[in-house]
Amino acid sequence: MKKISGDGIINNIIAMMNKEIIMFIVLLFIMSVFVLFANSCNKKDDVSLIFDKKTVNELEDIVIEKMIYQGYEIPGMIVGIWTPDQGKWVQAFGNAKLNPITGMTVDKGFRIGSVTKTFTATVILQMVDRGQIDLDETINNLGFNDVHNSDMITVKQLLNMTSGLPDYIYDEEFIDAFLNNPTNVWTPQELVDMAMVRPVNFQPGENYEYCNTNYILLGMIIEEISGSSYESMVESNIIEPLGLTNTFFPEVPYLNEDFCSGFSINNEMDIYNGTVMDPSFAWSAGGMVSNLEDMSLWARVLGKGTLLSNQSQQERMTWNGFSGEDEPYIKYGLGGWWYSDIFYGHTGVARGYSDAIYYMPSTETVFVIMANADYADIDSIFQKLSTVVYPEYVEW
Repeated sequence: MKKISGDGIINNIIAMMNKEIIMFIVLLFIMSVFVLFANSCNKKDDVSLIFDKKTVNELEDIVIEKMIYQGYEIPGMIVGIWTPDQGKWVQAFGNAKLNPITGMTVDKGFRIGSVTKTFTATVILQMVDRGQIDLDETINNLGFNDVHNSDMITVKQLLNMTSGLPDYIYDEEFIDAFLNNPTNVWTPQELVDMAMVRPVNFQPGENYEYCNTNYILLGMIIEEISGSSYESMVESNIIEPLGLTNTFFPEVPYLNEDFCSGFSINNEMDIYNGTVMDPSFAWSAGGMVSNLEDMSLWARVLGKGTLLSNQSQQERMTWNGFSGEDEPYIKYGLGGWWYSDIFYGHTGVARGYSDAIYYMPSTETVFVIMANADYADIDSIFQKLSTVVYPEYVEW
């Protein structure tokens, strides 16, 4: 047997140790690279790293400037912008409540007003996909014979605001009753009956006029055909599948501490707290509540058609062929509108609150703006913000 000297044994041990050390160093290097990569991915969601400081300053300046509208201060606002190429920017401004003063935070809830219409239209289109409703069916065939021109107005014309029906919102009896008792509980039929005391604005399909009565009727159609409540249909078909945990129909006029107060201007031109009101006054046309996080997801789903067939999504996003003279940028589809042919979404106003959600299909960008004042100039804010983010796309 060959003898191994003491020096040889030591050299072998050192060589083996060197191999282990080298492997350990290599392993450390691989792990460090992985950690750096993981951290770089996480930084994509770091709000502070999204836009450069100059852009952030521009966005902040726009919102701060718009916190004053025609001499009236808007108590608070939340803005969120999500882009695939620049990341996201989310920020709260001002106050959620004024008595006592409570700062606005990005998780506060709001009444979303007419953004509710996007949910109503989606449920109708889902029922179309299931063969329960035909868009071209006249509403008299669905049991609504007490409506003007019911033998001519189709489900589609209710959706795209070309029915010509009068809007109950402008009925003097309704206005007086709501202002005198905002906690009054209205039935959908009462709202429709108030509209029917006024004549039609035009014959079905001959023009466009935004009308809340259309969407009250759509809520009633959902109940008539499904045999379930409108609220449960929205919940089971949209809210639960998407996990919109902060989006729902309030059952009472009061909102809890998760929500900001809403402010309006009275006849004496003074700002007052208009938070308390029963949501039945707008029901399927504007009765829901939500927050920024849920609305950012909903805007994307709305724009992509996640819950609909391709055919129904195409129908949803098809312009009705008419533009309002006072709304030159708006082209209404089925429960949503194109804004300057670039963004698709909807705005909402309920007493004390205003908001907007928009999705930009060409870049998959989402804009959400929520204010706790119904006199906030949401359109102007959106135009200015979108110009900063995508100056190459928009010209207002």
